Amino acid sequence: ADQIDRESKFDTDPKTDDHDRDFNVRSSSHLSIAHLSAHLPRIPGCPGCDDGKTAAKPARRRTKPNRFLATDLANAAPFGQLVHLDWIEHGLKIAFRTLVLLDDLTSFLGTNPSRTKRHEFVIQAKHHYDSTPPSILRIWSDRALEFITACRKLRELGSLAHYVSVPYRHASKVERYIRIIVEGVRAMLSTAGAPEQWAPLAELFFVAMYNGFVRDRNGCTPHFKRLRRECEYKQYPWLALVLARLQPRTDRLTKYASRLIPCLLAEITLAPGGEWGRCYGVFVLESVLSKGRASTIDICRTADVVFPET
Repeated sequence: ADQIDRESKFDTDPKTDDHDRDFNVRSSSHLSIAHLSAHLPRIPGCPGCDDGKTAAKPARRRTKPNRFLATDLANAAPFGQLVHLDWIEHGLKIAFRTLVLLDDLTSFLGTNPSRTKRHEFVIQAKHHYDSTPPSILRIWSDRALEFITACRKLRELGSLAHYVSVPYRHASKVERYIRIIVEGVRAMLSTAGAPEQWAPLAELFFVAMYNGFVRDRNGCTPHFKRLRRECEYKQYPWLALVLARLQPRTDRLTKYASRLIPCLLAEITLAPGGEWGRCYGVFVLESVLSKGRASTIDICRTADVVFPET
């Protein structure tokens, strides 16, 4: 069987920083829609990248991967052969942490904000991230009790292998992607001028942009490698101005009033399994500019959105 080397999937670009050099986007301009949607790779001169990302020393990397997936099934169906789990701790009242799921071969990301660290939430997040029928065969995590308990419960439902890291020796692959998510969200918050409390919402948007539009050296996105087709939602910056057709009360509209309402793009609505839910989440611009607190703003979901820049 062919051995799949997980370290050779990405291209190396010496023009970018160490933690961004494996990513390619369609435009190199820091003012382009492609760059503002996820701020990858880091571009000197972009205010969001300069504020949200820190320069790091080159990491010491292994010359060989510490694990191989060497089955014919991995070539035919790469998603689910090995999935990494870990937490992002941010201590916000709206969500204390976020569970990150990363597929090893397709690099397909999933995030789930949470207030708890219970194994029931880990099981729920795994089911939401997994395909139908279930296709996750192996899970790699640290020795956290909630991960061990969740995998023991999942093994009662079907075949599943659980691997744990050796402390101070085997750094999980997901830790590098957690840094990419945190720095990307920090850049998005800085560019949009949003409060830190909106970070869990920005994480969900960043993951959707990453899965749909960040390409490897073969020109494939994580969305394509998992679902075998390109994503259908638009690539657009977070909290950018869009026009949406909502469902207001009839008595509020006059005969010649515009049916397109100015809104801010806040969410790419995703269904279980990473599928697009055929709609977007938006904030009505009038409610954002009002005197109400940010925590009281409702997300309106609609499938009829006009993107001015496209």
